[in-house]
Amino acid sequence: MANLNDEKNILDKSLYRFDQENIQHNRVIEKKNMFYEDPTEKNEQTKKPLVYTKRIKRLIVTTTILYLIIIYFMFHYQNNERMSWMLVTIFAGLTYFNSLVVLLANYINFPVEKMVYFYYKNKAQGKLKSMNNLKVVGITGSYGKTSSKNILSDILNIK
Repeated sequence: MANLNDEKNILDKSLYRFDQENIQHNRVIEKKNMFYEDPTEKNEQTKKPLVYTKRIKRLIVTTTILYLIIIYFMFHYQNNERMSWMLVTIFAGLTYFNSLVVLLANYINFPVEKMVYFYYKNKAQGKLKSMNNLKVVGITGSYGKTSSKNILSDILNIK
């Protein structure tokens, strides 16, 4: 009987060691997987498709109008050779320096954007004033603010 208990203890110890080695092996595998993730696996968060916001749409329309004005004058002055070449040169230059045209369009749109800004600011202030028992939490720092905000939101939304 003592021999059977000894064998059982040896078997238990062996199984315990095997389990410990298996746990260590799994930890090593998990650490390796942290560095070598399978690119075919899909993460929880997927990349969002490109969205044209209303602001970008307004900017595109204004930029297009600026180019159409120059094209209009090119056709309007096509009989005047000197003016026509000057407008073609301006059009080519503006096409090459498109960032300047977008900057000009942004400058033209500034009053509209300011009105949109004030609309949403006033709407947000009204919403904040309507919440009587509002608790404010400030998250500052130079790294990890969005992750901290998301984690905090998940914790506070648990009921």
